[in-house]
Amino acid sequence: MSLPENSSSIRDRSAKSSLIAVCLASFSLVTWALISPDPFAAIQRTPFSFLRTVSDLCLHFAAFSVCAAMCGCLVPASADSLKRKITIVGLIAYAIGTELAQQSIPRRTCDPLDAIANLCGVAAGLYIASLVTRQIAALSPQQSRSL
Repeated sequence: MSLPENSSSIRDRSAKSSLIAVCLASFSLVTWALISPDPFAAIQRTPFSFLRTVSDLCLHFAAFSVCAAMCGCLVPASADSLKRKITIVGLIAYAIGTELAQQSIPRRTCDPLDAIANLCGVAAGLYIASLVTRQIAALSPQQSRSL
């Protein structure tokens, strides 16, 4: 016989589902931007056209920071160690693999500096996620119910 779920566990599940959806959308967008021959063509004459003037390394760092932070929140350091290791290895493989894939795409190049920016973004994102999850874990159950 299972116990009825309380509203906080339903809210937690809903938040996790939402984070998974946003995470998948972010990975899809980043993957498209990295394997598209000209990702800036899609944002011409939009409010996002300024991104063309931002350093490529900063864009790589930011994109991978966001993706890694979301993954880090989904699989926090306090979670199953194997899941955490698989997540980290997967993020590293994604960071390097997407850069290597660019050498076979017209008008794209495989740049080792981009790969380094990707990996630095992964490290920064995982660090941010560890700070966030540690802060959430430090909240008492009473405080976390009010969020």
